[in-house]
Amino acid sequence: MSMDELIARYRFRDKVLKADSCVALVDAIEKGEVAFGGFGRGGYPGEAMEQEFPYLRSVGYWSLGKQGNWCLEEHRNEGIELCFLESGSLPFALHDSWQQMESGDFTVTRPWQPHALGRGFMPPNKLIWFIVDVGVRMPNQAWCWPDWIVLSEQDKQELANLLRQNETPIRSADRSMVEAFVKLRRVLESARPIEQISTVVVVINAILLELLQLLKSQSPELDENLSSARRAVQVFLGDIAKHRSYMSRAWSLEEMANECHLGRTTFTHVCKELTNQTPFEYLMKQRIEAAKCQMAERPDMSLTEIGYEVGFSSSAYFSKVFREQMGVTPSAYRKL
Repeated sequence: MSMDELIARYRFRDKVLKADSCVALVDAIEKGEVAFGGFGRGGYPGEAMEQEFPYLRSVGYWSLGKQGNWCLEEHRNEGIELCFLESGSLPFALHDSWQQMESGDFTVTRPWQPHALGRGFMPPNKLIWFIVDVGVRMPNQAWCWPDWIVLSEQDKQELANLLRQNETPIRSADRSMVEAFVKLRRVLESARPIEQISTVVVVINAILLELLQLLKSQSPELDENLSSARRAVQVFLGDIAKHRSYMSRAWSLEEMANECHLGRTTFTHVCKELTNQTPFEYLMKQRIEAAKCQMAERPDMSLTEIGYEVGFSSSAYFSKVFREQMGVTPSAYRKL
């Protein structure tokens, strides 16, 4: 089985989102540029996991004694990810907003939330992490914790709410959480960490309990919009604008709404509230903007090819929509 076949995916009809496979990290490990220990599923680095403890996607640590010529560019994970920086410093980005992690800091990224580690290079640091799949794609979906998370149902619900409705990118760990992460790293440093998977799972549960207690003690301000239908539509529209392959899909209104786990009426209402455009008006606007960029960047590319690439089914339809939005045909615009 190829690496691409192993990588975890979120599927909806003909659309596939791929989780990160940490290719840059794998390359650095193979070149001996970073010390690493851990295990995972679905293309994540480390020793392959068996069937026990499903939905535990990745557990690991790395340690760099000197700067590395690699980084983890913007990527997504299919589960909730906790990263703890034991030593050093590390640039971290959430939704393109960069901050600096210092030793003793940790981050929490929600499922499929775009984030990055290292900015062009990887500074000397020691990082510990784990990823747990809670079965969601969009912010407005309820989290489903795996059975091996042994917190009470009330605690699991409270922890999910605290994490879903708060977007503080970086936090400082308290002493108990630091000790738990260090214990996790020491297990992963052993010769056969997979043989201590039960210990790993116990430590992960302890970290989640410490996280819950820490968040409760801080009384963070919660924003219900972060787990609302509005947030789901914002994420969807952002993906349309940012990812060419996503934009060029032959979307129907029902598919757009289903992607956000909403009905068509609610989806259309929220989209108009956010953009003052219908979903298809927004989609056409993004396609035309992408086409204009292609005209400037690819003077050798024909207008027909550009139209197809950004999602128009025919050159005539591309020309019609372009003229409606820009007041001139694509060929006339290109000559300006």
